Amino acid sequence: MLSQYLALLTALTAISALPSPHSTKRDGGGEAEDNSNDIQLEVALAGNSKYFDITNQTDIIWGGTANKQFTWGPNHDGYAQKPFWWLVYAEDVNESNANKDNLKYNMSCKAQILEDHKAGDYYNVKLDTTAPYVHPTSGGDWNQILKKANVICETGECVAKDGCKGLEIPKWDQTYLEKYDNSKPTSGKRGLGSSGVGYNLAGAEDSDTDDGDDKDFIDEVVDWFKDDD
Repeated sequence: MLSQYLALLTALTAISALPSPHSTKRDGGGEAEDNSNDIQLEVALAGNSKYFDITNQTDIIWGGTANKQFTWGPNHDGYAQKPFWWLVYAEDVNESNANKDNLKYNMSCKAQILEDHKAGDYYNVKLDTTAPYVHPTSGGDWNQILKKANVICETGECVAKDGCKGLEIPKWDQTYLEKYDNSKPTSGKRGLGSSGVGYNLAGAEDSDTDDGDDKDFIDEVVDWFKDDD
């Protein structure tokens, strides 16, 4: 009886030592610590993508397994960025079956806090493959993304040999987020934009053109975006 109890206790101890599937990792890859005075931006990632630290290539986080927490000291003042790579795979890919053949995008991104923040502030967003690509999560809102903290990916490219049709992700910057009309649904397209240019076509102001003209205009912009890549 005692031997069975000890075996059960050993198994429970091993299970409790396993990391949480949705833990949070701070800069440098370490587990999050309690420091309420830091300025923090926590980023959740789409399940078919991963975070890759540009300066520490052992710091890799897969979407759905952990969130990335960027931190700045409590005395930090003003605008600041922290760069990283965001690798996006085909939509049905996860950590277990990812390889170079199903890698779609290599995006160069920056987590950033804007001017309006103070010691102890905490922000959180989700980075995924649907427009506008950086989304509010629990406890956040669109105004936070526009005014407080967000992620931009100003450079990047489709690296798939067969192209990225059906998974179009633009390069985007702060201007794209500011022009995106979050109050209206997207049009089924994943969004359009490039560094310095970006807006939600479905959220654009109504014009006098008929539906045919609108379709022609959208097709022209899509063609332009493909050429820009």
